[in-house]
Amino acid sequence: MTDDYITANLKYAVKKLFTITNRKQLKVNVARKYLTEELKWMVPEDFMKFISECSSRDIIHTSIGNITMNFDPDDVIVPENFSFSMNILKKGTPTPLKTILKRISEHTDYSDDEILNEIKNIKNRLDIVTEVAALIFAHENNIKTDDLTEDIKKQIKIYYKQRQGKNNPDFGA
Repeated sequence: MTDDYITANLKYAVKKLFTITNRKQLKVNVARKYLTEELKWMVPEDFMKFISECSSRDIIHTSIGNITMNFDPDDVIVPENFSFSMNILKKGTPTPLKTILKRISEHTDYSDDEILNEIKNIKNRLDIVTEVAALIFAHENNIKTDDLTEDIKKQIKIYYKQRQGKNNPDFGA
C-alpha cells in the first residue's frame, strides 16, 4: 500500500466522521464513540493509533481534548459506501516520515510529543510540508536521512499535485 493511499483513506475517514457529526470540531471522546461504536471501524484500543497517525500526517489537529480537520473537506470526495479499516495502518513498510520520527526518537532525548511539536513548529514557521520539517529537525540533531531523500521528493510532488492541481513544481522525482 502506498503512502498516498493510506493518507487518502485517513482523510476519507476523518471527513466522514465530521460529516456524520455535522461539526467542525469534535471532542476526543465523541470521535472515539463514533469511530468505535457507531461506525465500528476500530476497537477502542486502536483509536489513539488512528488519531496519532492522522496527526502525524497533518490531517487533524488535536488540542485540549478537541480534534479539528487540517484540510479543506471540499477537496476530499469520500467514495460511496466507504468503510475504514485499521489494517491499512498495520501492513506495509514504514513511510519516510515514520522512519525519520523513529530515528529522531532513537538518537535524541526528546519525547514523541516533543518531536511532533518541534516538527509542527518548523512546518508552521517555514510554511513547508511535514516531511521537510522532519528532515530539518533531524539534520538539526545530526541524524542522517540521506537515504530517504528520493522518497520524500516523491511525497512532496504528490502533496503539491493534490493541493495545487497541475501547477506543481518539478522536484525531479
